[in-house]
Amino acid sequence: MKKLYTIIVIVGFFFSPLQAQDLKEILDNYYKSNGQNKINQIKTMTITGTIFQMGSEFSFKRISIRPDKFYLEADIMGQKFVQAYNGTDGWMIAPWTGSVDPQDIPVNQLKIMKKEADFDGALYNYEAKGIMLEYEGIEKINGADAFKIKTTYQDNDVVKIFIGAESNLIIKTEAILPTMMRTDALTETFLSNYKMIEGTAVAFSIETKSNGQTSAKIKIDLVEYDKKIDHNIFNRPKK
Repeated sequence: MKKLYTIIVIVGFFFSPLQAQDLKEILDNYYKSNGQNKINQIKTMTITGTIFQMGSEFSFKRISIRPDKFYLEADIMGQKFVQAYNGTDGWMIAPWTGSVDPQDIPVNQLKIMKKEADFDGALYNYEAKGIMLEYEGIEKINGADAFKIKTTYQDNDVVKIFIGAESNLIIKTEAILPTMMRTDALTETFLSNYKMIEGTAVAFSIETKSNGQTSAKIKIDLVEYDKKIDHNIFNRPKK
C-alpha cells in the first residue's frame, strides 16, 4: 500500500541520431505535448480509479491542490486508508496497524510524498525548485526510443525520467526507493494510454515494478480539474 505514491523510473542505454537533441528542445517539446500552458491555469486536480496489487483491487481517489497539497484515499477491504500532505505536515491513517488515529509517515516515505505533491512535476520550473537536470542520451523502452533525463533533487535523491521520442511524453521513471521491508529497490514506473483532458495529456494506465517484478497496476477512470475542494482534508485530524 505504501508503494501507491512510489511512482518513479529508468533503464538501459543506446545511442541513435536522435541524440542530437538538446535538453531545452526536449523539454520544450514535452511542455507542448503535455499541455503545460493549460496545466499552469489549473488549481486543483481530482483523480479516481482502481489499483491492482497483490491479487486484490481497490478504488482510490487522489486530490492535488497547487502548489504542493496532496491527498490519497483508498478503500481496502472496507477500510479507509488515507495519506495526506498539506505542504508542511504529512500523515496517514492505516486501520490495519490497529489504530484509526492519524500517524506520522516514515521519513523516507515522506520525502517521496513531497515530490509527488509537486503539482507540475520535476521537469517544469525545475531551476527555481533547486532541481538539476542532465540529458543522458537515448534509451530503448519497450522497443521505442526515449530521451533519458537524470533528475537530481536538493536532497541528492536521483530520479531518471524517460520521454518518448515520438510522443514527447513521459513513458517511464526510475529510482531507488525504500520498500515495506526497509530495503531499497529499483522502482520503475511505466506510463501509457495517454488521453487529452481539457488540453492536457494524462496517462490512464500506470504500472510499477520493484526489482523487475510488477508490484502494482493503476487504471485511471476519471480526471477532473478545478473542483471545489475542502482544504481541511489535508490537515491532520485530531485523535
